[in-house]
Amino acid sequence: HNMPVDFSPDAAYWPWWQLHPDIAPVVAFLESHVDTIAAERENVLTHWELQKDAYPVTNLDKAWLAFNFLENHASLLEDRCQLAPRTCEALLKHGFLKALQRSE
Repeated sequence: HNMPVDFSPDAAYWPWWQLHPDIAPVVAFLESHVDTIAAERENVLTHWELQKDAYPVTNLDKAWLAFNFLENHASLLEDRCQLAPRTCEALLKHGFLKALQRSE
């Protein structure tokens, strides 16, 4: 299983990792945008990416699913933003896709 340290090496294995300064902004973002994400959930449920295991090496029962807005941590996947436009805009606005700019 992935731990916060897998995504933020400085997080270590804090007992309350959601309070770590590198993780807390992600938790705050998710909490403040839960209604937007939930409202767009139905739009993405049938996407092919959600029909396979996110971690097929360790997870064979689709208990962990993933819907990525980035390809190879670099390119914005516009088709994903079309399915969840408000979520994508929030990610862009809050800097989670900070290296990317949408082409106008």
